[in-house]
Amino acid sequence: MVINSNMVENLVNILEEIEEEYGGDITFIPPTSKKLVSQFEEEFDYQLPEIFNYFYIHESNGLHISNKVIYSVFDRNQKKTLSENLQRANNPKTSYWFRNKPQIFKDYLIVGADGQICFTIFKHQGLSNPSIYICENPNTKGEVVLEKLDMGLDGLIQIMVENAF
Repeated sequence: MVINSNMVENLVNILEEIEEEYGGDITFIPPTSKKLVSQFEEEFDYQLPEIFNYFYIHESNGLHISNKVIYSVFDRNQKKTLSENLQRANNPKTSYWFRNKPQIFKDYLIVGADGQICFTIFKHQGLSNPSIYICENPNTKGEVVLEKLDMGLDGLIQIMVENAF
């Protein structure tokens, strides 16, 4: 996989800055394997965008900042991935999200959360670092509102940290 070096550099710089400044206040789950990422992609018939693939395999298999989370790929060898992971969050049968609108899972992948707010990406863009969507009413019985943010994974992580501290 050829990945955009500027995109990776931005993500790596943000993660390094966060680690230096906040260290132990943020939980970086150790990276996962290509095999587990591939298993996720096969199970959900969806290829993760390049930046997420890079993040999970080379940087961190998810992260926790108080109640803010970037979901990890399930890895039974890492206890922090057992309850909050991509598989559980994106399976309509096990997900806390979109209980009244399971059809949303066809178009959106849930990548993280902040309390009762979830973060998603639109599955059909084919972008290396797709825009993040925020949903403040994922379990409404009415119309679900997904608002497109003007940022990718790196921006989401940065905003999560800024809002936590």
